[in-house]
Amino acid sequence: MELESDTVNFGSRRREYRHGPDPRHPGLGQGSMLASVLQALGLVLLLAVAGGLAARRARLLTALVRLGRPVERSGDVPKRLAREGAEVVGQRKLFQRLVPGLAHALIFWGFLVLLTTVVEVMGQVIRPAFEIPLIGGTPALGIVQDVFGAGVLVGIAIAASIRLFQDPERFIGSHRLEAFRILGLIFWIVVTLFLGRGARIALDLAPASVWTPVSTAAASLFAWMSEPWQRTSLQLLLWGHLALVLGFLVYLGYSKHLHIATSAFTVYFSSTKKRGRLTPLRIDLEGDAEPVLGAATLEDLTWKEALDLYACTECGRCQSACPAWNTGKPLSPKLLVMDLRDHLFEQGPVVLAAKAAGTAYEKVGLVPAVVDPEVIWSCTTCGACMQECPVDIEHVDTIVDIRRNLVMAESQMPAGAAPMLRNLENTGNPWGRPQAERTDWAAGLDVPVLREGDPAPDYLYWVGCAGAFDDRSRRIAQSLARLLARAGLAFAILGPREHCTGDPARRMGNEFLFQTLAERNVETLNGAGVTTIVTRSEEHTSELQSQSTISYAVFCLKK
Repeated sequence: MELESDTVNFGSRRREYRHGPDPRHPGLGQGSMLASVLQALGLVLLLAVAGGLAARRARLLTALVRLGRPVERSGDVPKRLAREGAEVVGQRKLFQRLVPGLAHALIFWGFLVLLTTVVEVMGQVIRPAFEIPLIGGTPALGIVQDVFGAGVLVGIAIAASIRLFQDPERFIGSHRLEAFRILGLIFWIVVTLFLGRGARIALDLAPASVWTPVSTAAASLFAWMSEPWQRTSLQLLLWGHLALVLGFLVYLGYSKHLHIATSAFTVYFSSTKKRGRLTPLRIDLEGDAEPVLGAATLEDLTWKEALDLYACTECGRCQSACPAWNTGKPLSPKLLVMDLRDHLFEQGPVVLAAKAAGTAYEKVGLVPAVVDPEVIWSCTTCGACMQECPVDIEHVDTIVDIRRNLVMAESQMPAGAAPMLRNLENTGNPWGRPQAERTDWAAGLDVPVLREGDPAPDYLYWVGCAGAFDDRSRRIAQSLARLLARAGLAFAILGPREHCTGDPARRMGNEFLFQTLAERNVETLNGAGVTTIVTRSEEHTSELQSQSTISYAVFCLKK
């Protein structure tokens, strides 16, 4: 039976590529049974060692996340899957910064494609002529592997040049040496891959083709060698490549590039609610269980907040967007996450060991041992960090959880916060103004006020505290009221029955006060039969909807 062959020109010699075992190279095409068995055993041993080390680290990382208190993140599956496609596979948020985003995308997409080459190499250490069934050795797979492999090298060059020549401020505090170590490791993974593919072409185990331009070019490096040297070089490159890939897999669990394994989970489990809405903390003072008053220690963080710590890439995008950092405040969202991550890795195993042994252990407070209180109080809760973060870390939730403990358990807060919280508690608004003045802004506008027992209007205009008491905001409230009247809409306001939504208290950390105010407003709205709300700011009603069992149709006036 004759073997099919393609003839191609390679270097200064005419090569014949044969599909199937090459009778000229029995040690390569068919291989001795003993050599194949030994190579297979070596591969199994290497996979077992690397897999065991990676699994051991993964078990610890999983156990550390499970130390966190529960939080519900299982719903909205279609929305979560769509976000995975856009942000993980499509790298959408990384492209908010074009050049760094392109570098990362080239490396990420390249590694996805090069998973096929890992399968090939594992087969080729046993039988060098191995190809993936059905698709292996085809021009389509060859060009995709070569192009995306070369793309990884381009991405590495871009990333290295940014760090070497631009050195942006956002990298302050990041592990720069480790970043270069990772880039170097990825570089050698790709280089050994191309050299191995080139050696196979030199040995006639793969075709020199325009469909694999990089691999074909690499083959010229082996053209001067004798066949035994080519064979030895191929084996060294294949095993070296596998050792680098598996070493990289193990190293990930200990490095800042842990995000490669965890970012898909943080993106999937990040909140699907509208941006800016905080994760609620239900406080039941009448229940049997002791209420959780925010995050005092490591175990008081939610499991999602702990998982977020693994995903930080130390890219500094959150830091460069943070208004607190940019105005000289001590808060860097990136450094906050890194400090908490270091604490998790230091204290977490101690907690796990103590729990396993059933022994007592000393709990370490997050403030001030891990995080300076000034860092926590510098946050404006604007969410710019979360908007910029390419892996959907929820910095604001973590900061507010720590604030909750400081305010509700320790009574620690900035000097200016205490009067505002007292006003909210006593008068229902941050200014401390009497509720009877809530309708003063509408003097002369003939705005109807919804009294108890009145039928529900088609639209309820939620004015908000600023619209009722702040002089500049009052003009906006008056303009919107005139606009609604001119449109002929049947609307009304609650007047003295409207209280602050509690959002300022929630963002300051007094979740219980927020809960009290929000429940009071929800009870009023539900009792009045309100179904449609008009407001000039969605912040006025988004928190109310999180506390209500009734869905309100909200129309927000935007510029």
